[in-house]
Amino acid sequence: MHAVGNGRGPARVLTFEPRGHEYRVNGERKPSVTELLEGAGLTVDYRAVPAHVLLKARERGLHVDACCDLYDEGDLDWRTVHPEAANYVRAWATFCRAEGYQPAASQVQLYHPEHDYCGTGDTVGTVGRQWVMIDRKATVKVAASYGCQLAGYTMPGMECAEHGGELAPVPWPRPARAVVQLRPDASYRVVPYDAPDDVAAFLGALELYRWRRARASLNSPLRLDSRLLG
Repeated sequence: MHAVGNGRGPARVLTFEPRGHEYRVNGERKPSVTELLEGAGLTVDYRAVPAHVLLKARERGLHVDACCDLYDEGDLDWRTVHPEAANYVRAWATFCRAEGYQPAASQVQLYHPEHDYCGTGDTVGTVGRQWVMIDRKATVKVAASYGCQLAGYTMPGMECAEHGGELAPVPWPRPARAVVQLRPDASYRVVPYDAPDDVAAFLGALELYRWRRARASLNSPLRLDSRLLG
């Protein structure tokens, strides 16, 4: 996938800063899909999970994702896969073979010019003639909110820039949405997210974000005029 001019005026360039998880388009910071959902309370609540457990799970998830991306590209050296992550990666490999999944792009950085937000999809490709956006999850359970996340990545009018750069309309039709849950026993589970209200919920989260930003000044500390206090 190569970025090309969009033919609709000056080019838009997307950049991503992993450390702060910040997206910028032509230098202007944009909210992410995750940020929008967190602000609306639509993400999984991990407050009861110890911090060190969350950190380990996050590190494992990043490693699994990186290995799966390399597998999709045909560049994975299995000797480099951490033993704790190996079965999750095997689960992904089994899914690809069993379901006939053909990846077209991985870690796709996305921007919606009308709704003005960004995000990164794990992988998009085809199963037979059907395009599908897939989010990989190496988690014990799947959550309803994953549907909202995928809805944000697949809205009509999306633009993309593979690994950052000049944005262009996505070169695939609007895809189906699914999570592939990767399990520690090397099995997998496909969870479709095709409910129309996932899209409605995501758009609601977006509107809530805009509503809060428009009224940010009203959230400043309250200062009463002493003359009103008698």
